[in-house]
Amino acid sequence: MNVKIRFALSLIYSALLLAPPAPAYDFPLSPEAIRDAYFLGKASASKRAESLAKYTVYLPMPKSGPYVAVVVFETPYVIVAERTARAVSGYFAQDAEEEFLGKPAVCRVRVRIYLTSSYSWQLPSPPGAVLFRPDDFWREFSIRLMQDGQEVSAKASLGSPLYSLDLGVLTGAEVELDYDAAKIQAAPATVEVDTPDGQHVEAEFDLAKLR
Repeated sequence: MNVKIRFALSLIYSALLLAPPAPAYDFPLSPEAIRDAYFLGKASASKRAESLAKYTVYLPMPKSGPYVAVVVFETPYVIVAERTARAVSGYFAQDAEEEFLGKPAVCRVRVRIYLTSSYSWQLPSPPGAVLFRPDDFWREFSIRLMQDGQEVSAKASLGSPLYSLDLGVLTGAEVELDYDAAKIQAAPATVEVDTPDGQHVEAEFDLAKLR
């Protein structure tokens, strides 16, 4: 083999050995991962949004019915970053490490649902009356996290109604589901949502490519 070619190949091989591993689902969180997440949380909002964009799936608007618009998958790494971003002054990397290192952790799925003209805040009403859609309408939606063909059971779920700022009418809801991080694999995960009117939507996340 030509000496120059052999030398070039050796450089490439050395570079591959020295290259940092590709990001992957980071649990249990190491001190290094917590510090990385901490400094991401301290970064500007635009940089944080750019780094975390791959944890968010935006879904297309349906022809009718409620609009399942956004699905977010927050890993423990993301939760540390978000916790740091919300923290008041005086929250340091050491504080984050003390709060999260070696502690039970969750993965959080957030689903944003919007009402539409065909699935609005007002229910079909008899003459002379106005019936309102209940604030907890989100309970009629089925949300599942699937991995390897199996559903992962949620530890807790919480829904928060959304209202318009001008009229104060119901516009949608955000649903959060928490999962035991120890039960989540570094593998593809699918969030499935079934709506009351028969829609089925899915959001895919490859946790082998997310921290």
